[in-house]
Amino acid sequence: LIAAGVLGAGAIASSAPWFLTVMRWGGVVFLLISGATAFRAAWRGGAALRAGQGAAGLGATLAVLAALTWLNPHVWLDTVVLLGSISSGWPNKSGFLMGAVSASIMFFFALGYGARLLAPLFAKPVAWRVLDVLVGLVMWAIALGLAFGVEYQRVPAREPFKAAPGLQLHAGAAAGDALLHGMIKVEQ
Repeated sequence: LIAAGVLGAGAIASSAPWFLTVMRWGGVVFLLISGATAFRAAWRGGAALRAGQGAAGLGATLAVLAALTWLNPHVWLDTVVLLGSISSGWPNKSGFLMGAVSASIMFFFALGYGARLLAPLFAKPVAWRVLDVLVGLVMWAIALGLAFGVEYQRVPAREPFKAAPGLQLHAGAAAGDALLHGMIKVEQ
């Protein structure tokens, strides 16, 4: 999906400027609804992390994995649309793609191991309520920023960061380099 975003959605955003406007307002609506859902979950409470009774079989695990990947709107918005839009101004698409894939792998490994470490904390319903409130606040803050004038636009590409002679950068530096060198400019 990262490749689809970098190689496909970025081209759409570059060739159809209205696409970003539609995505902006669609994002505002999506974030407002998601934030409201998080606040409602915090208000109701009662959520807690409980260990399962046993490990699911390989088929059931793969089915859940496929559903979380292909049926999740967050995946499509974040991966295809957002990364595709950011990558549209990056001169080295393969470097950006490798950096984004590397960052994704690191994030999901950290998420998996972090979940194990935080399981005792999230066994308490109050922890879920606090998390839901924080998620709702972040989603509404981003939605308000999008709705009231924060524009994301490409700026002219600059020379990518070059390491000192003899040093090599890992592929994960490519995506960060795009942000550091002004591929995305935020105006208010």
